Amino acid sequence: MLHYPYFKDFDEYFNDAVQKVYNDLSKINEETYFAIGRLNESQFFLFLANYIYYFRFDDISITTLQHFFCSVCNHKFEFNEPLPFQAYEEVNTEEIQNVNLEQSLTFNCNEELSELITFYFEMREYPKETQSHMLLVLSDKIYEHISYPLYIFKRGLIDYVDNVNIEDKNFDVKKISFLLDINGFLENYENHLKDLQSKIHKKVIVLSKSKNENKHGNKNGNYQINIESIDLQKLYYSLEKIMFIDQNKTSLNQFKEVLENDWESHNSIIYFEMDNILFKYFIDFLETYFAIKIQLSTIEYSAKIANKNGIIKASAIYSSMAQYRKFTKERDDVKNLKSMFENIKNH
Repeated sequence: MLHYPYFKDFDEYFNDAVQKVYNDLSKINEETYFAIGRLNESQFFLFLANYIYYFRFDDISITTLQHFFCSVCNHKFEFNEPLPFQAYEEVNTEEIQNVNLEQSLTFNCNEELSELITFYFEMREYPKETQSHMLLVLSDKIYEHISYPLYIFKRGLIDYVDNVNIEDKNFDVKKISFLLDINGFLENYENHLKDLQSKIHKKVIVLSKSKNENKHGNKNGNYQINIESIDLQKLYYSLEKIMFIDQNKTSLNQFKEVLENDWESHNSIIYFEMDNILFKYFIDFLETYFAIKIQLSTIEYSAKIANKNGIIKASAIYSSMAQYRKFTKERDDVKNLKSMFENIKNH
């Protein structure tokens, strides 16, 4: 895929930045700052998420944060209007001009994502169906490599601010203020990512064989998976046995229809008895044990699979994973699901 180099995390730039950052972040220096600035958004947020995983916010100084988040001064000019009894010519413009310095934040990285998406929108080398699939894969890469690590960093930031002791003698009000500014900036960037994802999904709809809904009210396409029908049957009954699928809403035939057939050929939906975290493990185990890769963005676009939270939303899945990632592997339902896949594969 053309976009894979962009999402290649560990290249010479990334390794160079890691080495410089972990060696010394006690002061802002041009060499370290420049090394981080060469990272693209995917590498930048992976770096941040890993940094927070190994270091506590208590130990991260403002100086460290300024390697990643830059303050930019914006000049804002304001002019006072003449009073009602004054002619405009009578007012000295030098006296009425006020200059305010407004500070905003920006990422210290090479922002290329918007250009990458524009490139995909404008390419004409592939059939529309192929281009549609590539865009959905791209959407999933954005969730996995940018949104997910962003959620992790933001969750750590919020937890730290919420639990900081303001009566502690080492309480740093400047640091908390800076972290709150960063949090607001990240929220704006999250909205920007949502807008980009929305544009991708709208483009996918335009590229579909028919922009209009067909007689079933479904979108064109399928999950493009290759699995034996007997294995799907084993999977369904195994999920039913451990009560991870709603058998009252999803029959075996409906289960097969969703996973095997084109979406426009039926009106079935799979209803899993799983939360967002368990469903993500289900998708991962499908790839691990059956070499079946289904993109979460494709699942969201198709609107053919639901869990306890409703029709699957990729952003909600990654947000849940980021919030509870330290505890997910210890969950009994995750262990039961893994055991189920192992039994199916070994028999």
